[in-house]
Amino acid sequence: MQTQNLLTAGAFGESVLHAECLTFRQGESSVMKLPIDVGERILGQLNIQERMRFGTTCKAMLLTVREFNMRTVLRIIEGLGFDGHYILNLLADTNSVIGGSAVLLVLNPWTFYPHDLDIFCPTGQIGTLLERLLCTGLVDRATAPGIIRRCFPRMENIKSIEILRRGRRQVNLFESTTSNPLEQMANFHSTVVMNYIACDHIYCAYPTVTFNYRNMVNMRCATSTKTVMFAQTIVKYVLRGYSFRTRIDEWTEGNAHTCFIDAACPATARRIADRYGVRIRLYNLGEQEARKKQWEAVAHNIIWSLYFN
Repeated sequence: MQTQNLLTAGAFGESVLHAECLTFRQGESSVMKLPIDVGERILGQLNIQERMRFGTTCKAMLLTVREFNMRTVLRIIEGLGFDGHYILNLLADTNSVIGGSAVLLVLNPWTFYPHDLDIFCPTGQIGTLLERLLCTGLVDRATAPGIIRRCFPRMENIKSIEILRRGRRQVNLFESTTSNPLEQMANFHSTVVMNYIACDHIYCAYPTVTFNYRNMVNMRCATSTKTVMFAQTIVKYVLRGYSFRTRIDEWTEGNAHTCFIDAACPATARRIADRYGVRIRLYNLGEQEARKKQWEAVAHNIIWSLYFN
């Protein structure tokens, strides 16, 4: 990791900050003894799973990590030209989620920067999203370009797509055929995008591979679209530093996994609410608890694997 390109000089030199990140990964961090600003810069060097390990040290650190995760989400949304709090409130009001590359940047920082925002909404909510997003100055393009459909080759769970754009800002809206905005997750092209940001939490379906900059292909999609189009989609993430495979045992350490049981096995049946995914709470959004419970009850019924229908 190019630490010297990411941090400004502080009370502790860049080499010390980098060493502290390394000692944390070895389970020996003393970050709680550092000044707050230095500790935050260290958190910025870690992926979100490593940050949550920091949060297990004490309640104060847990709150610090949650606040940092929230600020990270807001910064990414604002970096795309939108008001972060406005978008999160919009997600809450429409029971929608953010998907795509923006979520991946929250999970693994400093890998790349997304160019647009993908929002998935339940059936019947796209009108509300359009109305409120148009108020921000975006213009309705009405038709979805080919690149959007290439990323989602199996469209049976997508009722409609709307593209809003103005200048460098762009939002891609995907309306589900049901009351669950995540019906399309089973048809995402690979594990690297099987993540989302809700109004009060972040979710990663395949943390073992994602946090190690790996990506497994969803064979359900690979067999339902043109090879060239699918390859172009996968290559985008290869160029962002993610190696990809169609089987976990193609990575050496994957040879010992148990088929149909291990979380990262493509043959394992998965659900949003299972024990394999990682759900990370965002700070101070407890007022959405009732809404989240209702939505998760629906999400529990989504079942998929990377090999089978």
